[in-house]
Amino acid sequence: MFRGRRRAPFEGAMLGIFHVTLTELLALHGGPGAIARLLEQAGLPAGTRFRIDTRYPDTDAERLLATAAQVLGLDAAALHRAYAAHAGAWALRVFPSFFELAPDSREFLRSQPRFAGLLDAGAQGAGPDPLPTGAPGPIEIETPAPDALRIRWRASPGLLALYRELLRWVVRHYRDVADVRMQVNGSGTGMVAIYDLSWIRFAGDTRRHERFETTAPDESPVPPAA
Repeated sequence: MFRGRRRAPFEGAMLGIFHVTLTELLALHGGPGAIARLLEQAGLPAGTRFRIDTRYPDTDAERLLATAAQVLGLDAAALHRAYAAHAGAWALRVFPSFFELAPDSREFLRSQPRFAGLLDAGAQGAGPDPLPTGAPGPIEIETPAPDALRIRWRASPGLLALYRELLRWVVRHYRDVADVRMQVNGSGTGMVAIYDLSWIRFAGDTRRHERFETTAPDESPVPPAA
């Protein structure tokens, strides 16, 4: 269920930016043969090469992420942190204007649909077709307060905690301070995660919002990858 309407099972697709940066991480830290082991254990053909301008099913990304943790000998949380740092540095190098356009982490995250639209405009359709015009997309953003955001993201279960770590990376990059909470609704494929972000301090602002906690626990755990 999403927005109170019955929908067919969600079949999301991610641009190959994720796949390219994940395999780069494996090549850097996994030693010789790490990418070959990743592809083999994930059930993909040997020599598979990913493109950043191509969509791939969420289920492939979920399987690659879980397999990468095994290949590198990391638990999921450690892999998410390592991936967020690597992918963030990659994005800064390849798409610097996205970061230059946003004065702080809140504005950057609020601009995600616009950035995604620019990237998706030239994408090839290896994965599922985009949603019909007018249908709710996989990500929706609300602005409940000047120092808060609520982000809803529909994706395969094994990807939800990774996105939370990417949100945290963006906040750290701008040297802001924010509380990032996640709540997961639904079950099976196409789960909806709600990320509530509350900013305590912006790097360029001396104001401090004492009503927010900086160490709040997560509202619910993410189920393990299928």
